[in-house]
Amino acid sequence: MDRDKVDELLRGVVNGSETGRRRALLALIDAQEIRAIPKLHRIAARDEFQEFRFLARSALADFGQLTPADPQSPAPRLDDPEPEHRIEALRLAALKGDRSVLPEVLNRCQLELDPAVERDLVTVVGIFGNKQHDSALERFLESSDPLVRANSIEALDLIGSANSYLKFVRFVLDPDPRVRYAATHALAHAGRERLIRLCIVVSRFEDPLDVEAALFLLDNLKTLEALSTFKEFITHDHPGIRHRARCGLVSLASVRSEEARDILENATLTAMPARPENVERGDPRLLTPSQYDALNDPDPLIRLEFVLGLEACTEPEAVTAMVQRLKVESDPRVQATMVRVLGIRGNSRHLDLVEEFLSDPHDRVRANAVEAYAHLGSAQQRLQLRRFLDDSCRRVVGNTILALWRRGQHAVRDRLTSLARSREPLDRLAAIYVIGIIGLEAGNLLNPLTEDADEEVARRAEDCQRILGLRSGRIVMESRACSGSKTI
Repeated sequence: MDRDKVDELLRGVVNGSETGRRRALLALIDAQEIRAIPKLHRIAARDEFQEFRFLARSALADFGQLTPADPQSPAPRLDDPEPEHRIEALRLAALKGDRSVLPEVLNRCQLELDPAVERDLVTVVGIFGNKQHDSALERFLESSDPLVRANSIEALDLIGSANSYLKFVRFVLDPDPRVRYAATHALAHAGRERLIRLCIVVSRFEDPLDVEAALFLLDNLKTLEALSTFKEFITHDHPGIRHRARCGLVSLASVRSEEARDILENATLTAMPARPENVERGDPRLLTPSQYDALNDPDPLIRLEFVLGLEACTEPEAVTAMVQRLKVESDPRVQATMVRVLGIRGNSRHLDLVEEFLSDPHDRVRANAVEAYAHLGSAQQRLQLRRFLDDSCRRVVGNTILALWRRGQHAVRDRLTSLARSREPLDRLAAIYVIGIIGLEAGNLLNPLTEDADEEVARRAEDCQRILGLRSGRIVMESRACSGSKTI
């Protein structure tokens, strides 16, 4: 069974309907997936449904009676010269619950050279090991094989080594989505307040990748505690770090942080050429070609940072320069940001250009095009966005719902309801984000989400209710839109 399918089943076994959980649990048992063993133990010990406890206990008991695939052959050994035999030895030990194999497994960690074996090695250490074995696992975080990295993060999360969480942060920007998912899922276990502290600590590390990842997470967490950190790095020499700091300040400014707006304004003015003393704001003489050279810089991060600065610029020539660049821009991140800023600073004359990006293959570009089209188009033109209610990207769907909600169409309301009832936790989080922006009209959809099996979904639904005045108590989220994480 491929990893994506296993990941889907591992999510399904704890989230979703009773029928969906049963289906996922039986599929994992049938596949004898060793990554599911920790979840089987938790279900066997404390699941609310007696049937699930019975299924998990029965499966673990059956696994304990497993024998090699070929009874006539010698039992597979970890020192066998054939990688597939070493993998079988690891799988049998994990399924049978044979903890006595741990010393041999730890020794093999020092010797193994085959990534396919390493993937199961680290998983077995996670199942049988404890905090004393974190150093044996951490070396695998640097593996060139993404599945070894992902399984190492899972294993370290299982053994609960507090120091390892500092090392997980950088992997939220890993090039492989499976590694990013593993890191994000593990860090979620730290809890919001602890994660904020972890990220602030990691932002002091020397490696720029650590700093970028920490700022990225702080941006997603939308916490005012990160304001001073963003301010410190807004003028950093590294363009990636500078960009992440600016993104964080833009996010805080969007939730009405006046201090964040002031920092952004000052940083933008510092980066711009000096204004002639005898020229008033808006005078065309201000808008020299050199002022917009950064739009054509070969480094996409520098272009991206400059475009973010243009969001606060009211000069009409700034839009003209950005439109010219957008027509030839090839980097999806820069395209997406330009389209979004054009929706804010542009006008109806730019609608045709924005429309071109509605069919872009990149989700974020398409989503921002929907948002920009809704801002620039007339009420009648916005109706053309209806086809995006069934888009494959939840970000696109969410922006489409927001664009069409006031039109009072049943299809829009039904789509938001289906998003809130989706089996996928990320879909339900997207629904909460949208409900937070719509307000009380959609507030009743939050009620079942506050009892969601996914802790993050339930927490954010409760926070959103507090912000909308539907629940008393302390508000623990800063964002008016209930968007503690950029999930759509």
